[in-house]
Amino acid sequence: MDLLPHLRQATQKLHQSTEEYSNASKIIDHSISEEEYKALLKKNYIAYKLVECAIKNERPHPLLDKLKHNPEISTWIAQDLNGKLPQLESYFIQFDNALEAIGGTYVITGSLLGGALLGKHLIDCPNISTIEHNFYSTKDRSRIGRWQLFKKEVSSYSFTSAEQEVITKGANKSFRLFLDVFKKEKFLM
Repeated sequence: MDLLPHLRQATQKLHQSTEEYSNASKIIDHSISEEEYKALLKKNYIAYKLVECAIKNERPHPLLDKLKHNPEISTWIAQDLNGKLPQLESYFIQFDNALEAIGGTYVITGSLLGGALLGKHLIDCPNISTIEHNFYSTKDRSRIGRWQLFKKEVSSYSFTSAEQEVITKGANKSFRLFLDVFKKEKFLM
């Protein structure tokens, strides 16, 4: 089985749970308040920043080298938060190897597709329609290009079943971190 269909299937439940707890549905139905939006940004900042740091801390892998991107996703979120960043100390993620880091890259790179979809809905959210959005942006098509590059590069590698399981472990670690942050963090503005 190819890696991407395997990852999609093996992470589906955690992915769905993460989406449910994220409050992103309030962007889709245009009911999100400014306070809820800022809380969502803070939660995303924590999770993205920690996953990005864990990926950077891992041993090099040719695939990871090809997928390094600047700016990091957390940079866009920091811009939306005007530099008022939440503390990261309550959470931790560490990948045990480069293959797990590829799983983390799958999660954060794939999330750019969902972010672009949410970005299309932001202009119809009356409570936040006048706010400039850097993270949930539809202006920068290169973000979708990151996912296309990830798919292309991953498909150029032949991973064994055991390697796919390790990559899946890293993806699930990442989804669990996002889920933990979305469930536990209560930001009051």
